[in-house]
Amino acid sequence: MLLLYPPFLHGMIGEDETFREALQLEFGQRILIDHGAVSFDREKFHDATAALYASGGPEVAVTDTGRKRWMLSIETLEEGAALRLARGKTQYRLKGVPMLMPAAADREAAFAGLLQNAGFPPDHFGAWRALIQERTLSSYEIEAFEAELERSPVVAGRRIRTEVASSTGHITSIAPSFRTYYAAFAGAAPVADVADFRSSVLPAIVANWLSWDEMEGAKMALLSAGHGSFTAASPLADLAPDRLVTLAEWAVGSADLLSKVGMVELGLAVLPRAPGLVAPLTQLVEQMRDMNPDIAGARANLLMAVYILVEGELARTRILGDFPPFQRRIAALAQASLFERIAFGQVDAEHFGRWALDVRGRSFLLQSLIDLRTEPRWPPEGAAADRLDADFMGRIRNAASTHAANIEDAALRDLLLGSGPGSIAKRIRFPASFLPGPVEGATDPAPDPPQEFVDILDRALGGEELTAHSVIALINVSSLFRVENERIDRTVELIRAASFHFTGEMAVERRNQLLEGLAKVAANTRRPDLAKDVRIMLRRLRIDGDSAFPASKEFLTCLTAAAAHAGLEDWARFAGDCAVELALEVSDLDEAGILHSDLTYLCAYEPALRGTAGRALAALGGLLGL
Repeated sequence: MLLLYPPFLHGMIGEDETFREALQLEFGQRILIDHGAVSFDREKFHDATAALYASGGPEVAVTDTGRKRWMLSIETLEEGAALRLARGKTQYRLKGVPMLMPAAADREAAFAGLLQNAGFPPDHFGAWRALIQERTLSSYEIEAFEAELERSPVVAGRRIRTEVASSTGHITSIAPSFRTYYAAFAGAAPVADVADFRSSVLPAIVANWLSWDEMEGAKMALLSAGHGSFTAASPLADLAPDRLVTLAEWAVGSADLLSKVGMVELGLAVLPRAPGLVAPLTQLVEQMRDMNPDIAGARANLLMAVYILVEGELARTRILGDFPPFQRRIAALAQASLFERIAFGQVDAEHFGRWALDVRGRSFLLQSLIDLRTEPRWPPEGAAADRLDADFMGRIRNAASTHAANIEDAALRDLLLGSGPGSIAKRIRFPASFLPGPVEGATDPAPDPPQEFVDILDRALGGEELTAHSVIALINVSSLFRVENERIDRTVELIRAASFHFTGEMAVERRNQLLEGLAKVAANTRRPDLAKDVRIMLRRLRIDGDSAFPASKEFLTCLTAAAAHAGLEDWARFAGDCAVELALEVSDLDEAGILHSDLTYLCAYEPALRGTAGRALAALGGLLGL
């Protein structure tokens, strides 16, 4: 019967007891011991183990698949009961199966211990608890329960630590492929915006960690500090003063970058009732001040490499596909920071970064361009070590300004708010430290610009020719502030009056940067007319043979501009039309291959694109002989 189903379904069918029972499927499975040197029929071994627990006797016999008789007994160890499997001088120690203990009270006690060890709060897995109170579990239920216990950041941390120590690693350890895993960082269901997450999801996440273990849970809770307002608004702020000091001291010596920043934000908010925080907060800020993100082995480089890997894997698996980008990024940043916390100093950050970009960099890029439709203010290049570093320093400075009244210690105040050579002022970079962070891509409306910026913008757009000077100010201002429609109207006028081409001589690299910048302006300001004009400017370069963009790069620029359309249908139509136009004109087979690959992944990540880009895929497939 099983042979009627595709091979890739065999494993899933074997694991799904309800499905097997519904279709009356029966097939044998084996338990392999010592790399297959010894094997047992799964159900027979389970029955023997259950009989051993039920009898309370010293041992029971069990026969392996080679018809050899073994004796199975329970062995009491300091860490708990284990199974001892023996035949002559050959012995194996196997983990115990407490869910087969006959007394419900014993099963419940073991259940509580397993939850604690895996990092789950005491009230977790209510359905499993009810079942365990009622009866012992079947072999398939035990396997399913143990699999759920494995889907915990605490367990994942142990696995990462083991793999790092042995110089091995797997993507599934770095970026687990189970949706329930990420609930511990970002919640189980999508929410509307950052404010909603902060008020309705974050408190429960942190409370769960604290109910598991107040101190160890607090360390894990700091991983969800993806936004500058989170830690101070969470139950972490209610910890006792001595606990807060202990947490900050741990952060100085052992925390990841995100947790260090989150601890500074938390500490400044609660400083009046926990004055003992002054010393560790000073150390944390000095650590951040003295970091250099530009060196190859920088901690920020490792964090962003892992973040790109996790985001790329989440794009591939789609397990958080219904989450808004900001909420998915909270989860990805937390997971990346967990890896960085454990692995920094033990892995070659430069080598790891090259590998991460190679295996998941393109997936990250394409998903980030899709995300611009709903959250246009955080482009893919935000995932760079120097941008992350600038964002963290900006967050620390913002927290210091917000809680300036709490900072009475003169040295700490000068460090945070002063302008001397020892302050963090030298590490604040304009505009990078003021740009939206990964969780702030949907910030809308953006703040109004200062009047001096408005004046600069008006002077730049006041000429009659389309030059670099005309649009540089617009590109820079729109990344930080709201730009009035009349100024975008003026930009469109200049572009059209110049016949969709910059006036005068300009280096190709400079021109390309300006075109990409205008595509971002169209996205930030939600102006489809500007997006259309950017597309025409790109087309003119192609028609004129004027050092045109490669087809794949032109498409990515068009995909950025497509975010001017907030609606999915309009976005897909714009992106699809660009893809079709390029697919029908590209002649370079390498570029055609890149374009085909990108479109294939994009259609998988955002299925709405299939209806508008299908002709492009067909044309490229024909050209490539696919």
